[in-house]
Amino acid sequence: MLEAGSKLLAAPSGMRVMIQINAAAVTHAMLIAICAAATGYALIAAATSLLKRRGSRTSAVAFRPPVTVLKPLCGDEPELYFCLRSFCELDYPAVQIVCGVQSAEDPAIATVRRLQHEFPQLDLQLVIESAAHGSNAKVSNLINTLPVARHDTLVISDSDVHVAPDYLDTVVPPLADP
Repeated sequence: MLEAGSKLLAAPSGMRVMIQINAAAVTHAMLIAICAAATGYALIAAATSLLKRRGSRTSAVAFRPPVTVLKPLCGDEPELYFCLRSFCELDYPAVQIVCGVQSAEDPAIATVRRLQHEFPQLDLQLVIESAAHGSNAKVSNLINTLPVARHDTLVISDSDVHVAPDYLDTVVPPLADP
Protein backbone atom coordinates (compact mmCIF):
# COMPACT_ATOMS: atom_id res chain seq x y z
CA MET A 1 0.00 0.00 0.00
CA LEU A 2 1.27 3.46 -0.90
CA GLU A 3 1.33 6.26 1.63
CA ALA A 4 0.27 9.83 0.81
CA GLY A 5 3.14 11.53 -0.98
CA SER A 6 4.68 8.25 -2.12
CA LYS A 7 5.01 7.17 -5.68
CA LEU A 8 5.61 3.74 -7.07
CA LEU A 9 7.89 3.82 -10.07
CA ALA A 10 8.71 1.09 -12.52
CA ALA A 11 12.44 0.46 -12.77
CA PRO A 12 14.35 -1.53 -15.38
CA SER A 13 14.30 -5.33 -15.08
CA GLY A 14 10.96 -5.34 -13.38
CA MET A 15 12.15 -3.93 -10.05
CA ARG A 16 9.87 -1.70 -8.19
CA VAL A 17 11.26 1.40 -6.50
CA MET A 18 9.32 3.43 -4.03
CA ILE A 19 10.25 7.12 -3.65
CA GLN A 20 9.00 9.01 -0.66
CA ILE A 21 8.07 12.60 -1.68
CA ASN A 22 7.57 15.14 1.06
CA ALA A 23 5.58 17.98 -0.53
CA ALA A 24 6.53 20.47 2.19
CA ALA A 25 10.25 19.76 1.73
CA VAL A 26 10.00 20.17 -2.04
CA THR A 27 8.13 23.45 -1.67
CA HIS A 28 10.67 24.66 0.86
CA ALA A 29 13.58 23.78 -1.45
CA MET A 30 11.92 25.54 -4.39
CA LEU A 31 11.37 28.68 -2.33
CA ILE A 32 15.01 28.71 -1.23
CA ALA A 33 16.13 28.35 -4.86
CA ILE A 34 13.85 31.19 -5.99
CA CYS A 35 15.05 33.47 -3.15
CA ALA A 36 18.69 32.68 -3.93
CA ALA A 37 18.15 33.49 -7.61
CA ALA A 38 16.37 36.77 -6.75
CA THR A 39 19.11 37.76 -4.30
CA GLY A 40 21.78 36.99 -6.88
CA TYR A 41 19.96 39.08 -9.46
CA ALA A 42 19.61 41.99 -7.02
CA LEU A 43 23.32 41.88 -6.16
CA ILE A 44 24.33 41.84 -9.83
CA ALA A 45 21.94 44.72 -10.60
CA ALA A 46 23.28 46.77 -7.66
CA ALA A 47 26.90 46.16 -8.65
CA THR A 48 26.18 47.11 -12.26
CA SER A 49 24.40 50.27 -11.16
CA LEU A 50 27.27 51.31 -8.89
CA LEU A 51 29.85 50.71 -11.61
CA LYS A 52 27.76 52.64 -14.10
CA ARG A 53 27.39 55.59 -11.71
CA ARG A 54 31.07 55.61 -10.87
CA GLY A 55 31.89 55.67 -14.58
CA SER A 56 29.36 58.42 -15.32
CA ARG A 57 30.76 60.63 -12.56
CA THR A 58 34.17 60.44 -14.14
CA SER A 59 32.77 61.33 -17.56
CA ALA A 60 30.38 63.88 -16.04
CA VAL A 61 33.19 65.90 -14.51
CA ALA A 62 34.84 65.81 -17.92
CA PHE A 63 31.73 67.58 -19.30
CA ARG A 64 32.46 71.16 -18.29
CA PRO A 65 31.20 73.45 -21.05
CA PRO A 66 31.42 77.21 -20.63
CA VAL A 67 28.46 78.43 -18.56
CA THR A 68 26.61 81.72 -18.21
CA VAL A 69 24.81 82.21 -14.90
CA LEU A 70 21.84 84.58 -15.09
CA LYS A 71 20.98 86.35 -11.82
CA PRO A 72 17.84 88.51 -11.77
CA LEU A 73 18.20 91.09 -8.99
CA CYS A 74 15.79 93.48 -7.33
CA GLY A 75 16.74 95.46 -4.25
CA ASP A 76 19.33 94.93 -1.58
CA GLU A 77 18.41 91.64 0.08
CA PRO A 78 20.00 90.96 3.49
CA GLU A 79 22.44 88.26 2.23
CA LEU A 80 22.80 89.50 -1.36
CA TYR A 81 26.54 90.17 -1.13
CA PHE A 82 27.33 86.71 0.29
CA CYS A 83 25.02 84.93 -2.14
CA LEU A 84 26.51 86.67 -5.18
CA ARG A 85 30.05 86.25 -3.82
CA SER A 86 29.53 82.48 -3.62
CA PHE A 87 29.00 82.50 -7.39
CA CYS A 88 32.16 84.55 -7.85
CA GLU A 89 34.08 81.83 -6.00
CA LEU A 90 32.91 78.94 -8.18
CA ASP A 91 35.58 76.39 -9.05
CA TYR A 92 34.79 76.12 -12.75
CA PRO A 93 36.97 76.78 -15.81
CA ALA A 94 34.74 79.11 -17.85
CA VAL A 95 31.89 80.93 -16.17
CA GLN A 96 30.21 84.22 -16.89
CA ILE A 97 27.84 85.78 -14.37
CA VAL A 98 25.23 88.20 -15.69
CA CYS A 99 23.25 90.16 -13.11
CA GLY A 100 20.23 92.09 -14.24
CA VAL A 101 18.27 94.95 -12.67
CA GLN A 102 15.41 97.00 -14.09
CA SER A 103 16.28 100.38 -12.62
CA ALA A 104 19.45 102.47 -12.45
CA GLU A 105 18.46 103.25 -8.85
CA ASP A 106 18.31 99.62 -7.74
CA PRO A 107 20.42 99.17 -4.58
CA ALA A 108 21.66 95.78 -5.84
CA ILE A 109 23.86 97.64 -8.34
CA ALA A 110 26.26 98.69 -5.56
CA THR A 111 26.73 95.05 -4.53
CA VAL A 112 27.48 93.96 -8.10
CA ARG A 113 29.94 96.88 -8.56
CA ARG A 114 31.68 95.90 -5.29
CA LEU A 115 32.09 92.32 -6.52
CA GLN A 116 33.34 93.49 -9.93
CA HIS A 117 36.02 95.44 -8.05
CA GLU A 118 36.89 92.46 -5.79
CA PHE A 119 37.00 89.97 -8.70
CA PRO A 120 38.41 91.94 -11.67
CA GLN A 121 39.45 88.72 -13.47
CA LEU A 122 35.89 87.37 -13.37
CA ASP A 123 33.47 87.85 -16.25
CA LEU A 124 30.81 89.53 -14.10
CA GLN A 125 28.37 91.65 -16.11
CA LEU A 126 25.63 94.01 -14.99
CA VAL A 127 22.63 94.72 -17.20
CA ILE A 128 20.43 97.70 -16.34
CA GLU A 129 17.34 97.53 -18.55
CA SER A 130 13.79 98.62 -17.80
CA ALA A 131 12.13 96.91 -20.79
CA ALA A 132 9.15 94.85 -19.66
CA HIS A 133 8.35 91.57 -21.40
CA GLY A 134 4.96 90.69 -19.94
CA SER A 135 3.73 91.10 -16.40
CA ASN A 136 6.43 89.13 -14.55
CA ALA A 137 9.32 91.43 -13.55
CA LYS A 138 11.73 88.55 -12.86
CA VAL A 139 11.10 87.00 -16.28
CA SER A 140 11.53 90.42 -17.91
CA ASN A 141 14.79 90.83 -16.03
CA LEU A 142 16.04 87.44 -17.28
CA ILE A 143 15.04 88.22 -20.86
CA ASN A 144 16.95 91.51 -20.61
CA THR A 145 20.13 89.66 -19.55
CA LEU A 146 20.07 87.17 -22.44
CA PRO A 147 21.72 89.40 -25.08
CA VAL A 148 24.83 89.65 -22.87
CA ALA A 149 25.13 85.88 -22.32
CA ARG A 150 28.21 84.56 -24.09
CA HIS A 151 27.77 80.83 -23.54
CA ASP A 152 25.20 78.29 -24.75
CA THR A 153 24.83 76.62 -21.37
CA LEU A 154 22.68 78.79 -19.12
CA VAL A 155 22.09 78.43 -15.40
CA ILE A 156 19.37 80.60 -13.88
CA SER A 157 19.63 81.32 -10.19
CA ASP A 158 17.69 83.61 -7.87
CA SER A 159 19.52 86.32 -6.00
CA ASP A 160 19.08 84.64 -2.60
CA VAL A 161 20.88 81.42 -3.57
CA HIS A 162 24.21 80.62 -1.89
CA VAL A 163 26.30 77.86 -3.52
CA ALA A 164 29.38 75.75 -2.84
CA PRO A 165 32.42 76.08 -5.15
CA ASP A 166 31.51 72.80 -6.92
CA TYR A 167 27.92 73.86 -7.66
CA LEU A 168 28.31 73.93 -11.44
CA ASP A 169 30.01 70.52 -11.42
CA THR A 170 26.80 69.25 -9.83
CA VAL A 171 24.15 70.95 -11.99
CA VAL A 172 25.82 71.04 -15.43
CA PRO A 173 26.81 67.36 -16.10
CA PRO A 174 23.22 66.07 -16.35
CA LEU A 175 22.84 68.37 -19.34
CA ALA A 176 25.30 66.14 -21.26
CA ASP A 177 22.75 63.29 -21.21
CA PRO A 178 19.81 64.54 -23.30
